[in-house]
This record gives sequence, C-alpha cells and structure tokens, in this order.
Amino acid sequence: MRGLVQQFLNSYTNDESGRLEKVTIAGHSFHRLTDSSVPSWVVWEWGQVDDLFILSIGAGSSERILRALAGDGPTLLSDTWFQTGHRQTQGTAARFELYVNVASLQERIGESAQDRFRAVVDSLDLRSSEKSIWTIGTEGRVYTCYAYHRKDGADMLARISDPRTYRAEHKRLIPAEAKTYTILNTNCAALVRRIRSTYLATQRLEKRFELIRGWDTLARTQKVNFEAEVLKQLGSHVIIHDHPQHPLGLPLMRTILIEISGDSDRVRRALDRTLEYCASLLEVAAAKRKMPAISLVLRHAPDGIWYIQYGIYGPAITVADGWLVISYSPEAVRVNLSTGTSPPPLIPSLKSAQPQPSQARDPTHQGKAAEDNGQTGSQDAADQARPE
Repeated sequence: MRGLVQQFLNSYTNDESGRLEKVTIAGHSFHRLTDSSVPSWVVWEWGQVDDLFILSIGAGSSERILRALAGDGPTLLSDTWFQTGHRQTQGTAARFELYVNVASLQERIGESAQDRFRAVVDSLDLRSSEKSIWTIGTEGRVYTCYAYHRKDGADMLARISDPRTYRAEHKRLIPAEAKTYTILNTNCAALVRRIRSTYLATQRLEKRFELIRGWDTLARTQKVNFEAEVLKQLGSHVIIHDHPQHPLGLPLMRTILIEISGDSDRVRRALDRTLEYCASLLEVAAAKRKMPAISLVLRHAPDGIWYIQYGIYGPAITVADGWLVISYSPEAVRVNLSTGTSPPPLIPSLKSAQPQPSQARDPTHQGKAAEDNGQTGSQDAADQARPE
C-alpha cells in the first residue's frame, strides 16, 4: 500500500502545487496531501492505526473513520440495507469489501467532475444503481466474489464467483499445483467493453481521442472488426489461477483463461493481425531510440504465442482450444497448454494451434510475412468513444 501511495505522489503531484505534511488525528500520526490544482475537498490522508493501514480521500474522512473504529460515530452496520447486502455477499468472512453509494457521490462531486464521473459510472454499468457492495473472500484455495446492488429501487445479488456453481469441465482446467484459483461467471465481452470504456472515461479528452484514432487506424489498415471477430466470440466464464508460480514470487502474476464460445480460429486471426500491427509500431519506435537494443518489442513464437520482451520475457497470450490464454511469460502459457517439458501434461484438453504467419519473429525462429485474409472490415471508432 505504501508503495502505491508513493507511486501516486511521484506521478500526480509536484513541488509547486502539492503540499505534504505530517498531522495528528485523534492521537494518531497521519500524512496529509493537498494540491492547489484540484478542488479543496480533495484531501488525501494515510497512516497506520494498530494493524490497519488507513487511506482516505476527502476532508475529514480520516477523523470520521477513527471515530467509527472507536465506537463514537455512525457506521454502515447501522444501515439496514448494508446489513442485508453484507450478509448476502458473505461480508463477515470476506477479505475485501467495497461499498459505493453512487447516488451520494453524484450529489457531492462538483460540476467540474460530473461529466467524467457519469462516464465512469455508465461504463461500469452502474448508471441506474443507487448503491453497491462487492466482496472478495476465500473458501479453501478458491477465491469467491459477490456483488449486491440496488438498481431502480430493486435489490439484486450477483454471484460472480461462487464455488457451488462451478462446472466440472471448468474445474478440470485448474492444475492440481495451483494454490489459489477462481472461476468468474460473467459476460466476457461486456467485461472487456467495460474495462475499455472505463479506461477511456478516465483519460483527458485529447488522450481519449488519440487512443480512438489509433484504434480506428488499426481497424482500417488491418481489416480487424474487434467487436465481431473477438468480443462476440467470447463466452461467459473467466478462469484465473496461480500455476505456475512466478519465479520471483511477484504478486498478481496469474494465468487467465477467457472462454471462447464462438469461432476460435476467427479470434486467433484477429489477434494475430492486431498484434502484428502493434509489433510493427514498436519496431518503428525502437528504430528512433538512441538504444534500440533495449526497446520494448512484441514477438510471435512458432507455437502461436505472442509475448512482450523488454530484456526479459514479459506477458504472453495465445488462443487454444476454445480459450484465450494469458500469463506472465510465454513459458507460463506453455505450461498451461501442456506443451512444456514437465510431465505429466497439466491440462490435456488445451493444445496450442498452429500460428498464422507473422512478421514479428521469435528470436530463435524465422517467420514469414503475414497475409491479409481480408475477411472483415474496419471497426467504427464511435464504438470506442461511447461507454458500453
């Protein structure tokens, strides 16, 4: 957490507008950050109280949190709706619980931020929500996830990851060596759209249109219709697990399998054309650098795996047997495809398909020039601009 705070300070503040000071709140030592370039209510405070690390945003928030902890202030546990949602989402056993009062936030945020706030809320499919609770918990080696919403005056529970609903064919894809895993029941296409739209909504207007123009150029020149060729081919399940373990034990280094319920070959062709285009852009950028040998590159291995390399091998992706497989390195993907060298095969049902020819070459293999199959047209840039 401290590392995240420091990264934020380095990225979004400067000596001219930001002011960092040590303060005492209810007898506890805190840091307070204010910035003259943002509204006065934007006050960041953080500090450790016993075994809790508290990070708050908003003037007076830390004081109210400390009063609640001391039993001297209002808490959510006195709210009837929250009590119901807390129970429905197994909040008592949760490791993480998030409560968002969308209606209250919309009232409090100033006019200058309303448009961006509405865009983020819309992209998260919360436009009709009054308030929501999300929880993440564990049952053995399984991570659970539930959400409870009040939308249009009605309450609803979403079982995003509930072990009691896992399908046997999905559980068979979890390696026995995995220490933790989860299977998400979600509309994969809608999930990708929300991630994309939320990211765009948080960007400055100029940056947003720059990204949209770049994507439209890719769609037109490579004839990639991402909506039809990729998103509409996705299914309703995402599997996440931690095998193989990262050699350095880095957190969040996981393997992700995204279900493809449609045409896997169509997804593979679209992915190849998209990443091939990105690889060519990186090559042009590297040629302009003073030290091109240490530039970021995107490579395509003979077994169909795409991966990022920046000195060491980075994140990798491929399409195999009805799944998009993503992991922290090409070898981690291979382990999950059962094409690695460690017997016995971990996931016999997943086999890597023959790759399409590619100009982005693997360091140890020669590739061939790509051929445009010309099956689909350009994606409409307007689809990228509006929240889904």
